[in-house]
Amino acid sequence: MSPSTILECAEELCWRAWCTLGVSGVAEPLSSLAIDPEGLIVLSGTVVRDLRLRDELVDWCSQFDRYISISRLKRAIGCLSDPHADKVRELTGRIGRMAAGPWPTNSSRTVQETKLSGKSRLPRLDQAPLTHLHHRAVFGTTSRAEVLLYLRRCSGPVSAAEVAEGVSFGKLAVARTLDEFVEGRVLGSSRRGNRNQYTLLRQGPLGQLAGDLPEHFVDWVGWSQLLHEIGVHKGKSDRVLAIAIAKIASQIGFHVGQAGDADEVGRELTRIAELA
Repeated sequence: MSPSTILECAEELCWRAWCTLGVSGVAEPLSSLAIDPEGLIVLSGTVVRDLRLRDELVDWCSQFDRYISISRLKRAIGCLSDPHADKVRELTGRIGRMAAGPWPTNSSRTVQETKLSGKSRLPRLDQAPLTHLHHRAVFGTTSRAEVLLYLRRCSGPVSAAEVAEGVSFGKLAVARTLDEFVEGRVLGSSRRGNRNQYTLLRQGPLGQLAGDLPEHFVDWVGWSQLLHEIGVHKGKSDRVLAIAIAKIASQIGFHVGQAGDADEVGRELTRIAELA
């Protein structure tokens, strides 16, 4: 699969995700893939070239910015290379002109206002792909919602460091949230070595409050890093592209085959789209 085709597939996945969230569009909604709002924004800033989708996602974010964690978004952008981060900030800067809050922006560029369509609608949040939004509607757009969602997915005890890495919030904020949940008897805590391990005590009641989990979760930010490298090296030799893919894949813990070639990435992206 060519780099251009891979990027087009990624953009189509973004269309489907944003339509699932409620933007005006006709793309097939996702049914079983969790949509990470901040991760989707980062991925959209990386691969979306469709001007209409860019306008419509700005419209959605301007209306429903209460469901976006700007601190989590900033942490996600902070994981990117400088050129990649600047690219994403071009989009978040546009959103920031129309939405409340200190959205990340590229200070070196003039940000134009977007003419909003006003067509975005918030769907029912009890749909499985909207589990991030559903948890935030119930528990707030803070680390609390993401911590509970992460722990619902865990099959055994986890440390505070593992939770912080999994939810993309700061370690201190996550540790405080975990301690509060232990005090509230939502979590159990046990000592293993020099670390506390945490488990969810009330899976059933949480499921009743925040709904069923979708079948599939992906690392939206990790995929954006991989796709950015493909875009940067598009048009170069297969060997140069393979080296770039393998390098970034190893950094973010992705397995893309021994060759690290574009075909392997394309097959995996196609698989995700089919599962979604």
